[in-house]
Amino acid sequence: MKFDYSSYIGLLKSIKDKGYHFGKYGENYADKEVLLRHDIDLSLEKAYDIANLERNCDNSIMATYFIMLSSDSYNIFSRKSVGLIDQIISKGNDIGLHFDETKYFENDSWNEKAIIEKILYEKELLEKMVGIEVKTVSMHRPSKKMLDANLCLPNMINTYCSEYFKEWKYISDSYHRWREDVESVVRSDLSCKIQILVHPFWYANIARTRNESFQLFIDEGREFRYKLIEDNLLPPGVTLKESMNNDPEGNIL
Repeated sequence: MKFDYSSYIGLLKSIKDKGYHFGKYGENYADKEVLLRHDIDLSLEKAYDIANLERNCDNSIMATYFIMLSSDSYNIFSRKSVGLIDQIISKGNDIGLHFDETKYFENDSWNEKAIIEKILYEKELLEKMVGIEVKTVSMHRPSKKMLDANLCLPNMINTYCSEYFKEWKYISDSYHRWREDVESVVRSDLSCKIQILVHPFWYANIARTRNESFQLFIDEGREFRYKLIEDNLLPPGVTLKESMNNDPEGNIL
């Protein structure tokens, strides 16, 4: 499947046409169920775009969007981020926690009890921020220890536990590569329970290679930093370009 919005819409329609129900983790599942999962590693904006796409395709489509508290790329407490998350929720989607174990532990200090405590701590913070119950957690680039631990969490579903990672058909586009043809899996009718991990970061109006996606993100970061400077460090109404042209030494304002 190509990494463009048109192809993604085609996948969603195929899922519906084959009689699958889009559900949420922990609910009573239909005979044919798809759990659509989005890990938000770098961009809430891309997640918002995917949420709009899904709702415009079919208002019965729902997904769980996993948000990272420790991302260096986005701040969930900023005004803009709060607005984007609220819009994603308003379209009928769930919010989950995207947990990065490396924030707290290296391999030699990995501790299951402490990991669980940190997950529950971040769950509480995220719930206060989004205003809804956070019932699920997905791991960001989980270590072998994390996968082998098969963590059981109180009142929380681990998407990498054996029930969802092994008993369900699991398909992912990680690293900009489908390890199986997701469209063929859906059309085959061989799996009644499918968990599909889609990273919004990879998708756009026009399909891009992995490196092209990286370069676009880098370029957009430059524009974002220009805007940050203008909004926070320059007088109102003064653009960074004007400031640099009129005051090349940066001595007056």
